[in-house]
Amino acid sequence: DVHVLVLPTEMADFQSLLERRSIPRSEIIIHDDVPFDSVWMRDYGPTPIITARGMEFVDGRYFDNCLLDDAVPTELSRHFGNPRVYRPNIRTEGGNLLSNGEGLCITSTYLVTQNESTEPRMAQVLRRFYGCQDTIFLEPLEGNVVRHVDIFLTFTSSHDVLLGEFTPEQDFYNAMILEENAAKLARWRSRTDGRGLRIERVPMPNRTEAAIDDLDGPLVRTYLNMLQFNESVFVPVYDEERTFEEEALARIQRAFPSKNVIAVRADEMAIDAGTLHCISQTLPAVGR
Repeated sequence: DVHVLVLPTEMADFQSLLERRSIPRSEIIIHDDVPFDSVWMRDYGPTPIITARGMEFVDGRYFDNCLLDDAVPTELSRHFGNPRVYRPNIRTEGGNLLSNGEGLCITSTYLVTQNESTEPRMAQVLRRFYGCQDTIFLEPLEGNVVRHVDIFLTFTSSHDVLLGEFTPEQDFYNAMILEENAAKLARWRSRTDGRGLRIERVPMPNRTEAAIDDLDGPLVRTYLNMLQFNESVFVPVYDEERTFEEEALARIQRAFPSKNVIAVRADEMAIDAGTLHCISQTLPAVGR
């Protein structure tokens, strides 16, 4: 199912869009009674967990100036049978917490700094509320980029990850960061069976030289802020920079041999430092 949040003032434009794209409205579940401030559903939307009661939600604290966004998980829960909503007292965004579904979570050290905490303390909170038996803290990228882990990494299965890769010529400092992250990921072993992670590297696009918003320096873009949905994988690509696009899509297709990999032009979205993964939230089929 595809659920879309639409503001009442934008309903006419949204319906017109569906008509232009020949998408039957019956194929979309529209919610026009859930107010929101921004499009970053991955960050403020409900993080699904599976308990003995089925699907439930976790709702971390969002930005103080986005009160409508922060209330979305509670407002949206009534459309999914009123699952319980847990609220850990930490600031976090969903784009900075990835899980393999079997107890391993990956985040960036930005989670620690934004909560003025420590890695052990944050790991304890993630274990209690999100079921993270192990948490790997990676270093976020530097520069004009969101400091979330979903900018440079994604799970393709419980023990397989795609990790971004810069050449030193592209971005010397971020290239070193990603190499250090690769080494940290390679050291992890499952507590249950001793298995490690298989890491496939995917090239990162060249940065654009235009400074965006209030951040300094060229904009850092990515192919890995992707959306895995049913039998398709939607991958952000960029008209402005296509040097590594073919190679990146080929590696992503190898990681998803049975799925359709679909390239989506994301230049305009990337200007706001997020793309396909950032504007969506994926809910598991169980319990729905």
